[in-house]
Amino acid sequence: MFRRWLEYRGHHVISIINYTDIDDRIIVEAAKAGVGELDHVERVIAGFRRDCRALKIKDYSAYTRATDFVPEQAEAVQALLDKGHAYVVDGEVLYDVHSFPRYGELSGRNPDDMQAGASGRTDEAETARKRSHVDFTLWKPSKAGEPSWPTGAGEWPQGRPGWHIECSVMSTVMLGQHFDVHGGGIDNLFPHHENE
Repeated sequence: MFRRWLEYRGHHVISIINYTDIDDRIIVEAAKAGVGELDHVERVIAGFRRDCRALKIKDYSAYTRATDFVPEQAEAVQALLDKGHAYVVDGEVLYDVHSFPRYGELSGRNPDDMQAGASGRTDEAETARKRSHVDFTLWKPSKAGEPSWPTGAGEWPQGRPGWHIECSVMSTVMLGQHFDVHGGGIDNLFPHHENE
């Protein structure tokens, strides 16, 4: 509706949607279904596109997949490491939330007030590896049999991108360093949109 309103008001809208086509949940769900990750993702995307047509949602200008931008994501991760916003632990690159003083402004959360493990997605061992329990994954080493891309980086030589860096990189590659609107479900305000 927002896009239709902008177009009605005479604005030229270039809209892009990014499909997350690799992450832990996809790997787990594909294994449960006994199919490859790509087959699982394509089935989900096809269902989403059918739903969009049924709801009369206009086509986007471009449809991208996170795996379309893996080299650019590795470059972005390296840039964050170079600027001191990230660190490596056992081949995993983590974003140092406390290196960015404005972290939490978008979602209205103070990282110092957040309780470790409250989401149920982390355990004590995972939290102990991090400088802060609110730090999040930018690049994850792949386990045997999981999709993996080389990085050329000594401390994190292979693996796959984390969810939050995927959308950040796709949007800047496709739209540049500045764009007007970033949309997404309110259910992803935290942590996803905040972490982007």
